[in-house]
Amino acid sequence: KDPLQASKIPLSWLGAMDQWCKRLRKDSHPLLTPQKDAKVLIVQGDADSVVDFKYNLPRLQHYLPNSTTHWINGAEHRLANESDAYWRKVEDCLNDYFA
Repeated sequence: KDPLQASKIPLSWLGAMDQWCKRLRKDSHPLLTPQKDAKVLIVQGDADSVVDFKYNLPRLQHYLPNSTTHWINGAEHRLANESDAYWRKVEDCLNDYFA
């Protein structure tokens, strides 16, 4: 029922996703060189059923050891499209992180 949700996925998007997945599996890829100085905020909903965050987050945290992960309980994948209550939690998280 989301008017911004695409009803079709372009083949080019699927190809790009396939290439990204292949890169993530190669530890030697330059994108996966540990970034010790990079300060990154990861905001993740614990009800996300789009990405495998249980697999992805430890991997991201390995390559971004100076990252901070903030969980939004009950939130799904597209945090910008969640209810106002979830979005306020995201805003609070961002404000705290950048303060």
